[in-house]
Amino acid sequence: MRPPPPLLPSLPFPFAVNFAMASPTPTHRVKRRRLDLPPPPHLNDLADELLFLILDRAAAHDPRALKSFSLVSRACHAAESRHRRVLRPFRPDLLPAALARYSAISRLDLSLCPRLPDAALAALPAAPSVSAVDLSRSRGFGAAGLAALVAACPNLTDLDLSNGLDLGDAAAAEVAKARRLQRLSLSRCKRITDMGLGCIAVGCPDLRELSLKWCIGVTHLGLDLLALKCNKLNILDLSYTMIVKKCFPAIMKLQNLQVLLLVGCNGIDDDALTSLDQECSKSLQVLDMSNSYNVTHVGVLSIVKAMPYLLELNLSYCSPVTPSMSSSFEMIHKLQTLKLDGCQFMDDGLKSIGKSCVSLRELSLSKCSGVTDTDLSFVVPRLKNLLKLDVTCCRKITDVSLAAITTSCPSLISLRMESCSLVSSKGLQLIGRRCTHLEELDLTDTDLDDEGLKALSGCSKLSSLKIGICLRITDEGLRHVSKSCPDLRDIDLYRSGAISDEGVTHIAQGCPMLESINLSYCTKLTDSSLRSLSKCIKLNTLEIRGCPMVSSAGLLEIATGCRLLSKLDIKKCFEINDMGMIFLSQFSHNLRQINLSYCSVTDIGLISLSSICGLQNMTIVHLAGVTPNGLLAALMVCGLRKVKLHEAFKSMVPSHMLKVVEARGCLFQWINKPYQVAVEPCDVWKQQSQDLLVHYLYEVPAAEEAMGICCSKGKEELEEEGFPWKHDAFFHDQLWSAGVSMHTKQGWKGANQDAMTTCQDFAGHKGQIFCGVFDGHGPLGREVARHVRDVLPMKLSSSLALKTEQDPSSNTDKEALEKSDCTSLSDTSNEKQLLSTWKNIFVKTFEDVDDDLRQHSGIDCICSGTTAVTVVRQGDHLIIANLGDSRAVLCTRDSKDRPIPVQLTTDLKPNLPSEAERILNCKGRVFAMDDEPDVPRMWLPDQDAPGLAMARAFGDFCLKSHGLICTPEVYYRKLSAKDDFFVLATDGIWDVLSNKEVIKIVSSATDHSKAAKQLVERAVRAWRRKFPTSMVDDCAVVCLFLKPSPSEEESTPGDAKPPQAVSFTGSFRKVLGGGGGGEAEEGTNVWRALEGVARVNSVVRLPRMGAVLSWRRRSTSLEEDDEARID
Repeated sequence: MRPPPPLLPSLPFPFAVNFAMASPTPTHRVKRRRLDLPPPPHLNDLADELLFLILDRAAAHDPRALKSFSLVSRACHAAESRHRRVLRPFRPDLLPAALARYSAISRLDLSLCPRLPDAALAALPAAPSVSAVDLSRSRGFGAAGLAALVAACPNLTDLDLSNGLDLGDAAAAEVAKARRLQRLSLSRCKRITDMGLGCIAVGCPDLRELSLKWCIGVTHLGLDLLALKCNKLNILDLSYTMIVKKCFPAIMKLQNLQVLLLVGCNGIDDDALTSLDQECSKSLQVLDMSNSYNVTHVGVLSIVKAMPYLLELNLSYCSPVTPSMSSSFEMIHKLQTLKLDGCQFMDDGLKSIGKSCVSLRELSLSKCSGVTDTDLSFVVPRLKNLLKLDVTCCRKITDVSLAAITTSCPSLISLRMESCSLVSSKGLQLIGRRCTHLEELDLTDTDLDDEGLKALSGCSKLSSLKIGICLRITDEGLRHVSKSCPDLRDIDLYRSGAISDEGVTHIAQGCPMLESINLSYCTKLTDSSLRSLSKCIKLNTLEIRGCPMVSSAGLLEIATGCRLLSKLDIKKCFEINDMGMIFLSQFSHNLRQINLSYCSVTDIGLISLSSICGLQNMTIVHLAGVTPNGLLAALMVCGLRKVKLHEAFKSMVPSHMLKVVEARGCLFQWINKPYQVAVEPCDVWKQQSQDLLVHYLYEVPAAEEAMGICCSKGKEELEEEGFPWKHDAFFHDQLWSAGVSMHTKQGWKGANQDAMTTCQDFAGHKGQIFCGVFDGHGPLGREVARHVRDVLPMKLSSSLALKTEQDPSSNTDKEALEKSDCTSLSDTSNEKQLLSTWKNIFVKTFEDVDDDLRQHSGIDCICSGTTAVTVVRQGDHLIIANLGDSRAVLCTRDSKDRPIPVQLTTDLKPNLPSEAERILNCKGRVFAMDDEPDVPRMWLPDQDAPGLAMARAFGDFCLKSHGLICTPEVYYRKLSAKDDFFVLATDGIWDVLSNKEVIKIVSSATDHSKAAKQLVERAVRAWRRKFPTSMVDDCAVVCLFLKPSPSEEESTPGDAKPPQAVSFTGSFRKVLGGGGGGEAEEGTNVWRALEGVARVNSVVRLPRMGAVLSWRRRSTSLEEDDEARID
């Protein structure tokens, strides 16, 4: 008899079953013992700490996993509700239900709700657990909504109200009722004044962090009360406010203040800093005074004396660095971070830092001029503790500096060397061999090759690697990176044209933690690259613009694999169509920003994207398949915050529908750029960019070649507008063929705020020329001037075309004028009609440009603006439009053939009777300061701000309701045979040279093409001679010669081809702004003086040596004896 099979009670149940099933079938029935297994644990039996750890892991992999978990059962639903700590709703109407369900949340993030009315906040239920609320990107609420919020959240300690442009003192008074508030951000809440700040100071005594950035209504009165009541403040941000000397004593005595940010506070000067004494808070550790143009080495010395315990000091874009300034840093014994970006180093200035700042751990010298191998080789061996070094765009350093850096600082964790073009590939190999602890490395636009990437295999801790515009790296180099850098999270391969799918596959497989990758204009890439990247589940930023072989199939892989994707740039990916958008709408629910320009997307794809609730920004320029109806349907569905559209859509979509979308919190940015499909090869693009940015338009002196020019910083801007030019000489010829000489030079106050433009064959009329000069003022004057320079010609041209289309007979006005022999404005009916037509066009265009500035989300024009003087020449007719105090002057000949000036415009100053009457009727004020009795200024009714030195301007919206207007004065002049040329120039010329002097300088130029340059150089010399203690102002000049010079007529061959029409309204003007012949490129900041200031157009940049400036007056009143000073 066969014995029964043995039982296996000691084995787990599955193993026993499997074993029995594998055993031979017995001939008799075997009685099995039943196993009594314990029931599975219930979800409620798990400790919340363990359960929350599990949910945290699931959410890190896919945020939507929590929603799936909550749908499993009621227990899971309750557990997920207890676990949630941050609530980020897309719609305000869901707030009551969401707060009722998630009773344990501590942070309420409403930044994804573009429109949040008071009613939505009033409907909030009691939420005692909420301690932080973010309203930084929401609009539509006011004091009533904030009152309801504070009442519903009694334990509120953190409140962010940034960008609350409509919030005033009443809203601040409601915020003050949150007695437990510790962190408050009021950045860009420009309507809040001392009254509102006083309420907050009294009501919130426990404040630790406060941001008042761009709160231009706050003065020393409010800050005094703040310092008195909120003595627990640790962090205070006063950037771009109008604080002056009176504000310092109270602020500097805050005993617990650790971080003080004073970026762009141009009311602070040496005099204010000299008032600091030894009673300053000893707790202050971080001071940021970057972009404070009125601070020199004298003020810096006062800082280091009064604040010897600083750990971080930022003086970027301030005074030139002298040896005495550098030596003064020795008084700050524990200084660890020093940022001097954009400063000019005088002789031995950098060497003194090596002697005095031996404890430095971070040194930033980005875009600094005067940094050489000798200086760096002396400094870095003495900075033994240096961990971070930034020498971006220091174009004079070579392998010598890099050898010193890598030898002396092997513990570096961050090294930024973008656009250090003189460093060789062999020199770059030293980085990987010696600095093995690097975590961040930027070698953009250098000579890096595969051997250099192979050497980086020693840097196993790299998390950020930027190697864009490195044309010598290939897939083999990326293979080395993927093997040695498993923790890489950010890699930039912008325009690295030799990269293919194989290299991207290496990165995706070797760097699974990748979060951001830039593959723009790597034209060899296909869907295979995206398929590889889809395995990087943490990828949130993908830039593949200009990759024409990528299609919707590859985008499907990204959408399904990278669920955390939030930023996507697929511009000029022509094969991506509606299917790609449908995939994104189904899987990429975290998408926040997308660029679809030039893709093959139609209305279907656009409407599909609108189902993504969190989508915030969208760029859809040049989408041929999108119709106005499809666009409008998509905009009405989704909650977009910012949309970039081609200007053509503006007239196609009903204006009332656009207003509806805007009322929901969406901002429109209208782009007017030509359709450009072709993608330049990377090597061609780099060569063109180098020719453009390094050599400028004309010859560049050796002293200026080392100016900080960051190629990658402008790469987005350059690629947007393309490179319509091939050689600098070509544009020189085209410019001079129209009789134009242009030049600009940066002054000593900071960034060049002057701009200019010239358009040949303007508005499509052969031989018609448009010229313009713009003088910006205020903190963002440079941006305003350049925006007006770009937009004004286009809008004026469109208005002319529209006028011609609506009234074809208007073209006969020109013919009527041909019959007139007048040389100035007369009373004939034809001339009156022409002047009236042009005046209407100019006035409407100027108002449109001003409205465009008001709605521009990227430029703050509250206290920034620009002047404009423009001329349109058509044959013998000049039409001049003037706004502000720039000037146009014509040179004509008298009976003895001597050049005499004729001023074509009037300087529109606030003290002109007609201007002053208008300002006073609007409750504005006009008066000059005591230390500048000759400079009348325009002021707000109740504040001594902003002190504008002109009565008409673009921007400056704080004064637009108090008499400042943007309506230009329009003039007409009929040219005669005696007229030679006219000059448009900013006040940097007219402040030191009279009309007669300007005419003589220009007419005496042997080479008319360089007349503008000679005029600017002469003006700079006049500044130094007449006002030696003042800063030279920015200068911009356009000279239009009405007749060819004799030498030009003789040298011009008879068979020369007629000039081509060139419109200088693109990136070309960016180079002209930097000019040739010795001035820096516009994007850089260079300072050339140690002390002194120039008269400024706004008190936002108030001078500190007014007693000297009181001697100044407009140069038209100078004695004629000054003419003898001309060389």
